[in-house]
Amino acid sequence: MKRPLKWIITLIGIVAFLSFGGLLPGEPLVDRAMVVGFGVDLTEEGELNVSAQILNPSPAAQQQGIGAKVVTSRHETISGAMTYISEKSGKTVALTHCNVVLIGENVAKSQYFYSVLNYLITNSYLSENAFVFVTEGKAEELLKSNTGFGGNASFYVQRLVGMYGDYNNVANKTLQRFVVDYHQLGQANWLPLIKTEPTNPDVSAGGDQSSTDKQILFDINSVMIFKENDFVAEYGSEGTEAINYVMNKVSKGNVETIGDNNEKIVMYIIDKQHYYKYDLDTKTVKIRIEISTLLKEIIDYSGEDKYIDRTSLTEAEIARAEKSIADNILSFYTEMQSYDVDIFSFYEGFYSKFGNKALNMDIKDIALEIEVEVKANDV
Repeated sequence: MKRPLKWIITLIGIVAFLSFGGLLPGEPLVDRAMVVGFGVDLTEEGELNVSAQILNPSPAAQQQGIGAKVVTSRHETISGAMTYISEKSGKTVALTHCNVVLIGENVAKSQYFYSVLNYLITNSYLSENAFVFVTEGKAEELLKSNTGFGGNASFYVQRLVGMYGDYNNVANKTLQRFVVDYHQLGQANWLPLIKTEPTNPDVSAGGDQSSTDKQILFDINSVMIFKENDFVAEYGSEGTEAINYVMNKVSKGNVETIGDNNEKIVMYIIDKQHYYKYDLDTKTVKIRIEISTLLKEIIDYSGEDKYIDRTSLTEAEIARAEKSIADNILSFYTEMQSYDVDIFSFYEGFYSKFGNKALNMDIKDIALEIEVEVKANDV
């Protein structure tokens, strides 16, 4: 067969496939278990307890975030548990729309921690851009919780991250980024920790104060620190802010300081930039952080919580805000040094710039210098 004829036949085959492939029998949506949230806990017997929050396939349910149920199964492996979940639900489990992975605290502190996350990114159809959180307590309980703003827990977490994902004291991390950070030279890592706070139903609106079905609010202002497969420590908003200011994008959030007359001053973040400089001779990292803010409010707490009638800050007030941020970052870094944890990935930075000359560095010998500039814009 002549070459031009071969190309023509091939082209006809491609066009036919694209045109009529959609007519081939496909699996109906109602026969698929659309997982929107995925949780993993560890049982007392050492098995994995896998939970899948499955969405009702109706269009209205998908839009409103309702109609979801949580199906759980125990097994020694995730794949085995997923098989049982398919059998329980009577449907084929589909993870392509799952954007939230919840890891129970007992898993995060166990030998299975990294292997669970690595399995999800290498052996399933789960998106590498799915957000990963550690849960205080069991992931299954959080998935089943009655959230304070309606909808299911998975969609609630997504809304929080979507609204405040680049907030200065709200943490988030994707599955892909966690695995990449694990394979850096220092093998230091962190994940956001979800804590829950019960809130009573609104009795005035017909809610039952004695109801056992309490509504839950989520707090994602904390982080858990890891080195290789080992849990190191847990930190609240101070640790979260230190990580975000040094490593992540921040374009929302508050900077608070004390005024010259003991007023409370709140500035709103509108942008943040950071710049690194590495000095191999002195083993020093210099970081400059520039934070652009807009004055939000000044409140005098000495009297009747009244607002101060001025729209600008003094140099001393701005300097206090800058010092507070720098001191918090340095304090957090010093603690990480005591744990021998390269939380800011300085090993990787030195190696990228200086190559083999930077190998075998000790994080305890790397000095950090922080320069913070707060640009306070008037209202």
